This record gives sequence, structure tokens and C-alpha cells, in this order.
Amino acid sequence: MSDRPPLNPKHLKHLGPIGIEVLDQNGTHKFDPNGIIIAFLRDGLLEKLKPIDNLGSICSGAPAVMYRTAEAEFALSPDELHRLQMRALTPEEFKAIRDRVGEVWEIHDDFYDPETGEAFQPKIPVPGQGGTSPQH
Repeated sequence: MSDRPPLNPKHLKHLGPIGIEVLDQNGTHKFDPNGIIIAFLRDGLLEKLKPIDNLGSICSGAPAVMYRTAEAEFALSPDELHRLQMRALTPEEFKAIRDRVGEVWEIHDDFYDPETGEAFQPKIPVPGQGGTSPQH
């Protein structure tokens, strides 16, 4: 039996096909896919996110915020959430999300090799991955 939450949780239907919510100690932040990238690149979202007490990342167990879309909800550290949005997850992070949450849009095969978890289009450097990646 899988401990994977159901895809398309009913309580997240209000987000529609492009809605994103990030919950942290400061409250709920609402975005669309482009808006969250702008918030990270221009508005300093990474530094503003404050992990929720007693919530651990599904990737690392590090203090986390909750990421929600109409497809799924899961906990990531602010750094992991940043890398998720920048298509720059490590292979281990990719596999942790896929194994716990399933095949969600953010990690589909246009962005990551489904076998290795290697990022194809990172917008920032992938930790531990050689070569150069675009900088933000």
C-alpha cells in the first residue's frame, strides 16, 4: 500500500488548473505558475518563506512549507520549493516527490529524465550536477 496522497484532492479543487498556494508561518501565498517564478526571482520569496512548526519536507525532512496545486499537496523546504519551481531538483529530490506524490506536472518528463531524475531545463544550477545552468 502506498502512503501517496490522492491526486486531485477534493479540498484543492478551488485552485483550478493553474492555481498554486504556498502555506508558511506567515499565512497563505497565492500564485499562478509564472507568478511564483517571478516571486522567487524578483521579489525574494525564498528569503520570505518561514517553515511551519513541526512540518518536515518529503524530500529531506528539513523544516518545510506546504505546497498546493489542484493535483497534489506536499511539504518541501523553502530551498526545495525554489528548486522545484526553477526545474532544478536533484535526482534524489525528484525521486522523493515522484515516489510520495506521483507524476505531477512540475516533475513531468519535459523537465526531468523519468529514469534518472536529471533536470533537463534548470533555470538555476542543480546542486551537485556538473556543467553550467542559467543563472537567475
